[in-house]
Amino acid sequence: MKNTKLLPIFLFLLIIVFNCKENKQNNNNIDTVQNFEDTNIVNNISETLDIVAKFIITSEKPGVCGKNIKVSFDASDSIKIDSIEIYFDEKKINSFFSNTFELEITTENETVGGKKIYAKVYSDNKFKTFEQNIVLLSDIIPQKLKYKVIKEYPHDVNAYTQGLVYEDGILYEATGLDTKSSLRKVDLNTGEVLFSFTIPNNFFGEGITIVNEKIIQITWQNNTGFVYDKKNFQVLAEFNYNTEGWGLTFDGEFLYMTDGSHIIYVLDPNTYSVVKQIPVLDNKDRVFYLNELEYINGFIYANIYLTEQIVKIDPKTGKVVATIDFTGLLPDALKTEDTDVLNGIAFDKKNNRIFVTGKNWPKLYEVVFL
Repeated sequence: MKNTKLLPIFLFLLIIVFNCKENKQNNNNIDTVQNFEDTNIVNNISETLDIVAKFIITSEKPGVCGKNIKVSFDASDSIKIDSIEIYFDEKKINSFFSNTFELEITTENETVGGKKIYAKVYSDNKFKTFEQNIVLLSDIIPQKLKYKVIKEYPHDVNAYTQGLVYEDGILYEATGLDTKSSLRKVDLNTGEVLFSFTIPNNFFGEGITIVNEKIIQITWQNNTGFVYDKKNFQVLAEFNYNTEGWGLTFDGEFLYMTDGSHIIYVLDPNTYSVVKQIPVLDNKDRVFYLNELEYINGFIYANIYLTEQIVKIDPKTGKVVATIDFTGLLPDALKTEDTDVLNGIAFDKKNNRIFVTGKNWPKLYEVVFL
């Protein structure tokens, strides 16, 4: 369960799970920050061309967006090479017609995360591919934003908040936990639950967002999402995905979903299929435990699970541009043994208001970032 009362055991399990998950994800996204030794002889893809060559990447390891990556290739003169095509992140960037070359690849406008660099060598209608992988960190040191509390509102202390959305004067909230998950309409000013729908007991409710007149919700480990009528919470459809479900938001064009890793999945809001993946990194490493999400004025804000931190992410690049530390937001005097971590971000677009709360918190706060 996503419950910090079982924190020591849960952390141990998370380490195992995420290590396994990262190994699986790295088949498609090479985002490992360690193990960047140069490979002098690369024969990892077997093709019909019999050739041995040095294919070397020289750069900071891991690399940094904005800094050039040096690539060199040196093949034996015993074979006549017709051409060599160089690809960076699946984009062809150059061609050479000799056995030796040196090249600098610019990363000025690149996104963060794992990148594959490979050379496709042609000779006598045969070819062989030499490849290496590198990670690009962000070139931005995240700004440390402060916050100011504008107003406090009552919040149901029994609500294990997993998703939070505000629209047209109503606060929509999804709560979690096995057999206790619900979807609610809440009066912001009083905290009163105006309408509630209990999710079937075998589902652990997670993030929600609103797309036109529909509420979209994901669940934790059931690989199942629900589409509700916003007015009466009638279930209109179900959809499936291959990861865990944690946070969800909508930018007016695409859905963005997290699974507790450092990846944001971009979904088509009509088919719910994955359009692309956005690795999220700062200037030091991948940013794990991305949880509840909210799209605010061109950026994605994400709770970092097991912390009181929120990060501000540029969805175009995957770079963390700012962090906000909410440690101490909920006074100790209001905490009980059931009080859990900060989780829940909502945005009142019409009035430019931001709301945050936590799992089993008695308060919801309107804040501004400074």
